[in-house]
Amino acid sequence: MVPTAAATGPRRHDRRSPRARFGGSHDYEYSEARWATFNGDNEVVALGMGGVYGMEPVPAEQLMTDVQTALDFDYRDEGIDTSGWDLTAKECEGELDFERLAPVQCTAEDAATSQSRTVWALPGAFFGQEPGLIVSVETAGN
Repeated sequence: MVPTAAATGPRRHDRRSPRARFGGSHDYEYSEARWATFNGDNEVVALGMGGVYGMEPVPAEQLMTDVQTALDFDYRDEGIDTSGWDLTAKECEGELDFERLAPVQCTAEDAATSQSRTVWALPGAFFGQEPGLIVSVETAGN
């Protein structure tokens, strides 16, 4: 699986950037996903993960690896500076199921502060691209 670049910046809209589409039929799950993504000053990135990603639920251990891939990806070509991130994914609380919109809470350690940070993983489908992963990082103080 080779990730492809698709990113959204911290709560900005740029018509040139691919947009992540939330697809779900349950109002509660949509509300929960919206909160996890845009809570406070969360920083949000998204990464295409390949055409078969999410056809089956992504187990927690694999999701943790995929979240780390999204955290480590270089988004400079997308106009997003994540150079200040030095986060290591430590744990995800469950599997990511593309049939539901429910976010999965993960924990990452910030190397600069040795503090735990909450990271939310959500399924994403990108217009004109393949399925992917949306990662929302709660900023310090959230």
